[in-house]
Amino acid sequence: MIPSIQRKIAALVISLAIQVISLTGMAYAAIAPTVTNLSPVTSGVMTPQRMAVYNPQGFPETATFYVADPRSGGVQVYNAYNALVKTIKTAAAPKAVAIGTAGTTSGKLIVSQGSIVSVYDPSTGAELSRLKNSSGSADYAFKSSDGVAVDGAGNIWVIDTLDTNPILAFTSNGLYSAKSGNNYVLATAVAIDTTSSPNKIYVVDTGRGGCYVSTISGTTAAWSYTIGALLPKGTA
Repeated sequence: MIPSIQRKIAALVISLAIQVISLTGMAYAAIAPTVTNLSPVTSGVMTPQRMAVYNPQGFPETATFYVADPRSGGVQVYNAYNALVKTIKTAAAPKAVAIGTAGTTSGKLIVSQGSIVSVYDPSTGAELSRLKNSSGSADYAFKSSDGVAVDGAGNIWVIDTLDTNPILAFTSNGLYSAKSGNNYVLATAVAIDTTSSPNKIYVVDTGRGGCYVSTISGTTAAWSYTIGALLPKGTA
């Protein structure tokens, strides 16, 4: 009798232990995310290159999207509902776009266009200015401006693809400040992580098949590490 009771108690203990383990596992299990496919943007799209999002209010329905589209003749502006609002005509074929966050470029649209980088009023579409040399006396002479991004301090970073030091920094007022980078083959796109301290700048080198990550200090960028297996220089 006693062995039988002991066996039943042991079975009950094991059963309870299994339930507790199961409950614990359930408590820590991750919930699968729900993914909703949104309708694609098609209105007015011809040759989209790069885009920027402006949403100072922070609500999904207040976002504005700016798409550099050379064949459209400028930057296509879309609202949060994928509707084409207008086209901001540019002086030359647009390559990339960014939104200024400080100084005279705050809230303004910055567009790279090869030999120039212009600042536009996003409301009227008027060209307000162009990025200048350090004294502000003339437009900066880009060899082939491409990617453009803005850091947490409002400084503007432009990739000048054909420059031997292709990472160019400008103040928030649009004046040239400094160059960085010397090991690129064909630098093109750029992005900046403004959530990291200090900010980090990511530069894609399509000529070497990878991405360089550098740490920003003021208006200079020092290499930190690379992403991807970069090809040796001169073999791309």
